[in-house]
Amino acid sequence: MDASFVSLGRTKKTKIHLKDNSISEKHAEFAWNGSHWTVTDTNSSNGTRVNGAKLEPFAPHVLKAGEHVAMGDDTIMTVELSEQTLGDVSLEGLLRAHFDSCCQGLQEAGAERAREMVARCHEALDSLMVKPSAAAMVAGP
Repeated sequence: MDASFVSLGRTKKTKIHLKDNSISEKHAEFAWNGSHWTVTDTNSSNGTRVNGAKLEPFAPHVLKAGEHVAMGDDTIMTVELSEQTLGDVSLEGLLRAHFDSCCQGLQEAGAERAREMVARCHEALDSLMVKPSAAAMVAGP
């Protein structure tokens, strides 16, 4: 399964980093598996809870609208899900999300020169994006 995911933790090595000492360095992952969003505790010290129930480490929990996700002592999130179509998302947004997910996976795997690879991914994406020329902007349609 080629899931897109976002890691959450206390350090900048994670995609979302929180300043909460009760959050582990890499505390949890949120992932889209193609049909559902899940949250997975990554064997954190203080655990991840959904609606008060502690998650087992590395056992994904399918998220439902309105659920409360708690991490550490002070961090609580409420799940809000909405239906979207591809018309609601730009091509650039989809590409950036895909590149970010791939690059984050490389960084977390400890791949040598991962930072260089991340920079190259972003440079490649930026080169794909069509930017309006200055002449076209001055001349107008």
